[in-house]
Amino acid sequence: MDYVLDYFKQGLFNKADLQLFESIGWITADQYKQTTGEDLPKE
Repeated sequence: MDYVLDYFKQGLFNKADLQLFESIGWITADQYKQTTGEDLPKE
């Protein structure tokens, strides 16, 4: 779901949104790291 990452870059989503999307399988942990520059926080 590349549009999710594009929306983050545009400021429409935040890191918490990306964490949610990773938890439901819309993006991967690797995509989260590539987009934010940070590892996915451990729960």
